[in-house]
Amino acid sequence: MFAGSDGGYSKHGNGGYELGYDMDELYMFDLNSLTWEHILPKGSKPAARYLHTAVVIKDAMVIFGGSDAALGDVWSFNFDSRRWTQLSKMVPKAKGGPECMYAHSAVAASDDSGFIVFGGQYVSEHALSNDVWYFNIDKRKWHNILASGPPSSRPSPRFFHGMATVPVHSLAGPVAHNMSKLGDQVTVAVFTGGSTRSPLLLCTAETWLMAVNPHTKEQLWQRLPDLPYGAYYHKLDVHGNFAYVTGGHLCSETKGNMPNYYLNHVLRLDLTLWLHDHKTSSSKSYSTELRRANLSR
Repeated sequence: MFAGSDGGYSKHGNGGYELGYDMDELYMFDLNSLTWEHILPKGSKPAARYLHTAVVIKDAMVIFGGSDAALGDVWSFNFDSRRWTQLSKMVPKAKGGPECMYAHSAVAASDDSGFIVFGGQYVSEHALSNDVWYFNIDKRKWHNILASGPPSSRPSPRFFHGMATVPVHSLAGPVAHNMSKLGDQVTVAVFTGGSTRSPLLLCTAETWLMAVNPHTKEQLWQRLPDLPYGAYYHKLDVHGNFAYVTGGHLCSETKGNMPNYYLNHVLRLDLTLWLHDHKTSSSKSYSTELRRANLSR
């Protein structure tokens, strides 16, 4: 676990707000001993940041972007040598990169050749993104994977969403047929929620399935059942045939009758319809049934 922010604190009685401390510390949690270790790597290291992404690729953790000093760099931390290596400085859009970005999501490519980024906010443009980017580790180069089809066929720009990979070997049925059009090096991920507006946040409950082949630069999207409510800043993971969403924050316009803004719910979406063969005459009936019966908390 690298970096982050303590979030700051309210100045009670003064009505003000003090910014917090942005960190550059690195910690490792041992799942066997259930203990934390503060790692002090030698040599250079990334600057303090928060709202960045971190993915594991082979024997390293790779981080990208984040907020603090408008960051767009890429760093790799090797678990064996315990050293950081800078893979790329910020690359402006004019030179084929995503510039500086934060509150985006990222997953490792299925062949461990690099990582895929979706969404986030561009710092220089102050604009939300629905772009898909791929960073190749060996070539240390960015690629923008351009979308095809009408805007309604893919998610709108957003940030503070959650994203997690779906094992490619789990796919079967109609989804696998569509994904197979992208070739063997496809990366599949599911993502949920986020805010589609900035600076006044507007939460979305949307859930999507994304398939990307970073080498042929092709992408496909499929809409899945919505969350029970719009939320952002939550965590998402996929285990077996299920996607799990935990925590998060509600927006004022979509809060409804919820007692507070912070969430500690655990939601589960059954992905069986998209992971295995099913005989059905209407995909819409499955979406309605899943939204009503298989999104549980």
